[in-house]
Amino acid sequence: MHEHAPKFVDKATDHVTNIIGNTAPVRAIRKSHVLSAVLGAVGFALFIDGILKLFATFPAWGSLLLGFLMMCATGLLLKNLGR
Repeated sequence: MHEHAPKFVDKATDHVTNIIGNTAPVRAIRKSHVLSAVLGAVGFALFIDGILKLFATFPAWGSLLLGFLMMCATGLLLKNLGR
């Protein structure tokens, strides 16, 4: 990876955050914990719905096995998070 890439990504992220963060709707959402929670819950629901549709073609046992492996991987990642 190029050594200037992280700096470029940081600058781009700051620029987009400054542009989007200064709009009235975003300021209203940031001030309200309820609106933030609703927005996050709807986003999470849409994300889960997309995953369900993505894996709809898997047989039931395949989904169970894949889910179990993903939970194991998540557990290992969370275990190592405190290091």
